[in-house]
Amino acid sequence: MAKTKYSGVYQDGKGGFFYNIELGVDKVTGKRIQKKSRKDSNGKRFTSAREANKEATRIKNEYHMLNGYANYRLTFGEFMNSYYLPYYQSNVEESTWETRRHGATHWQSCLCHL
Repeated sequence: MAKTKYSGVYQDGKGGFFYNIELGVDKVTGKRIQKKSRKDSNGKRFTSAREANKEATRIKNEYHMLNGYANYRLTFGEFMNSYYLPYYQSNVEESTWETRRHGATHWQSCLCHL
């Protein structure tokens, strides 16, 4: 399986192209939602990485239009408190979090009006 220049698009050993994309996480089970295909919506096999990327992009857009949730009124402070800081804290060591916490609160106080 060789990677192409497109994210999520690969070439197999026989020269065929396919995409393998992640669409998100199931809110009930917590499992990743993945889609993998070697054919487009018409059932035709991909002849190039560009075609596979085009179809993968279409699938992503279709999924997010149907199942996506977007909060366009989210402020910077809400984003930092609700999403970024909890994610960052859970993915770094405790010592790193302790040293970076002051900087994060400083940036948050400066930019919270955005």
